[in-house]
Amino acid sequence: NKSVLVTGGAGSIGSEISLQILKSNPKKLLIVDNSEYSLFKIKQKLGLRKNIQYVLLDINYQNQLEKLIKTYKINYIFHAAAYKHVNFLEDNLISAVRNNILATLSVLNSIKNTNINLTIISTDKAVQPKTILGMTKKVSEMISLTMSGLKEYKDSKISVVRFGNVFGSAGSAIEIFKNQIRDDLPITLTDIKMKRFFMSIREACNLVLQVSHLKYPSSIFILKMGKPIKIIDVINKIFKLISYQNQKLKINIIGKFKSEKLDEKLSNSPLKNTPVKEINIANDKILNSLQINDFLNDLDSHLKELDEPKITNLLKRFIRKSNN
Repeated sequence: NKSVLVTGGAGSIGSEISLQILKSNPKKLLIVDNSEYSLFKIKQKLGLRKNIQYVLLDINYQNQLEKLIKTYKINYIFHAAAYKHVNFLEDNLISAVRNNILATLSVLNSIKNTNINLTIISTDKAVQPKTILGMTKKVSEMISLTMSGLKEYKDSKISVVRFGNVFGSAGSAIEIFKNQIRDDLPITLTDIKMKRFFMSIREACNLVLQVSHLKYPSSIFILKMGKPIKIIDVINKIFKLISYQNQKLKINIIGKFKSEKLDEKLSNSPLKNTPVKEINIANDKILNSLQINDFLNDLDSHLKELDEPKITNLLKRFIRKSNN
């Protein structure tokens, strides 16, 4: 019987979170997304219900977001909106910054002086980040943790949830592998040694919902995902499940992309347990508000100039501060 808003609510993670929230009979569920087609698809799936509102909105428009929050008296926000494709974002830095950093800042600014419970979705790519995706998500984490300690958020709860790959995510490598097998094409693998964490999208989203009820201030929560799995082993298992009779497995090793790591970590800092055994807390460094403000001022200046090299260097310098 609470009012809930999900950003990126028509995406893979956001839509699964929305589906699980609906099982708890919310007073109102606002599914917010900037993709008209994705909203259309989830509306077809869920249909017209009195307690669902489908909202086509770029959440960088902070005044519109604030109006939604006030109009529907939102109690919970799950911030799942983000660009997430590693290689695509390497060539689209400014869009990545606007969607992964500034949109998160817009959400944070929209809940000042409220008692809203905000849960922000992050990724293992944010640990020792090398890619644009990882760097923008790491900066988003750092800003969220610092702002959560300000007096304007004393009545709010802000949590960041970090996890790795999920089965069932739109546009993921798993989906590509399936399509290549069905079309009898060579499977494109970057490196035979490549490893990643995996979890079902249903389990990950269930744990995200549980995080929203854990009472720890200014925290990054880490989902336990077991040991990293070799991508080649995943390919072999998928092939056995969906290949047709006498089909032969063909693999094309294409080499890893720029800045791509062979394996990922979920945390660099020591982890603490929580009452939920599948959820830990990372002890990441929290910066002060002056450092955040200086960074945001510089970022705004570089964005106005569309100066990508300066933006990249700024991100790298800012992230180094969290390691010092």
